[in-house]
Amino acid sequence: MDNSWGGVREGSGRKKLPEKDKKKGYTFQLTYDEITFIESFEGKNRSESLRELVDEYKILKKQIEKSNLE
Repeated sequence: MDNSWGGVREGSGRKKLPEKDKKKGYTFQLTYDEITFIESFEGKNRSESLRELVDEYKILKKQIEKSNLE
């Protein structure tokens, strides 16, 4: 796959996406409770909700690591 995956395709009129904004699809097997938890986060769909959950986790992890250093 070339470097334009997830964005521009010749003749399609799509704009080229920056590397940080490209997304790749994955399939996960989750329980109903896990799906419900993911859906409790803001987002238009499960993928967006999961990205929000990951972002929140990253923030919390940094806060925990910072407090452990103090």
